[in-house]
Amino acid sequence: MISEYSHLRGNSFNQTDWVKSHATALAETLSNSPYNGELSLRNYIGECFSHQLYPEDIQDWQYFNALTSEYLAAQLSVAEAEVIGYQQGFLLPLLFALDKQPPVDRMIELVKTGERIFSGIPYQTEHCLNQLTVKQHENKYVLNGQVSRIIQNQETDFHCLLATNEESNNLCLLIVEKSALDVAITAQKPFSKNEDCLLARAHCNEFAIENVEGCYSLSKQTVLQIMANNNFATALRANLRTRLCLDFIVAFLRERTTHTGNLLSIDVIQQRLAACEAQWSMHYAHCYFALTSSKPEALERSEACRTLAFSLLEQVARESQHLGGIIHYRTDSPLADLFLESRRNLLLR
Repeated sequence: MISEYSHLRGNSFNQTDWVKSHATALAETLSNSPYNGELSLRNYIGECFSHQLYPEDIQDWQYFNALTSEYLAAQLSVAEAEVIGYQQGFLLPLLFALDKQPPVDRMIELVKTGERIFSGIPYQTEHCLNQLTVKQHENKYVLNGQVSRIIQNQETDFHCLLATNEESNNLCLLIVEKSALDVAITAQKPFSKNEDCLLARAHCNEFAIENVEGCYSLSKQTVLQIMANNNFATALRANLRTRLCLDFIVAFLRERTTHTGNLLSIDVIQQRLAACEAQWSMHYAHCYFALTSSKPEALERSEACRTLAFSLLEQVARESQHLGGIIHYRTDSPLADLFLESRRNLLLR
């Protein structure tokens, strides 16, 4: 299906030689190794990413994510795509942005091979960076504030927290074990039909953590740029997910028949979905146009792309339920599972 829309990529942005070779190679790996639930998420990440090179120039991550995110969205559930997309589009660029040192290099290798999986914490706006503060007290790190969105499952073993140092006012990256934050978790709900993947929230009030694997200072501007790039990639995944929804809806409605013929004519289907189709094309083009921006307003533009994509996803889900009675078609149905995950995904906005 991706090849059908590959013309939308075309020359939408200037790809470096690095991106042309390595992003294409990774996309081919993903295409030839679709995730179907037979492998653990850990093994899947290791199989796809362990032998790939990654860009060390932050700007290159824009183009890299733009290509590979399409394949993730096409092959994985929403929850799994977000977890893997987070490792690739947000966590690894953050680690690459740190000063080169053995602990960081080791962490990068563990993430790339799937030996270590971080929960997905989708930081989308600058406001998110001010929700958590940290201070040191008697060899402990004391957290205050909240982490409003954490995507985790049974294979997640670490969190990557961005917090403001209360003393220096600098931005810090904290690497903590998943179990260290469990006590602070205030709410969890299934992200999708698979209850192994949960959407959680954590509230920290003078919450002390003893075993912090790493605490590193980061430039706020660097984090904002990585955040913007990741928002673009997330919007592209949401747009492609919408494209899949539209295709599923059309296929489903065409199969709905009565003893006198089709329940809905093809003309009615096309008419009702035409607006969604037009909006999808517009939002998709908007994402790729925004990728060319490296100006300060890139973060606002990327968040706008992301919000538009998720809003359309919600609209398509509602329209499909109205047209096809999806509520009666939800048992072991890829379409129904997709809608359930799409609605859960709206909580990430």
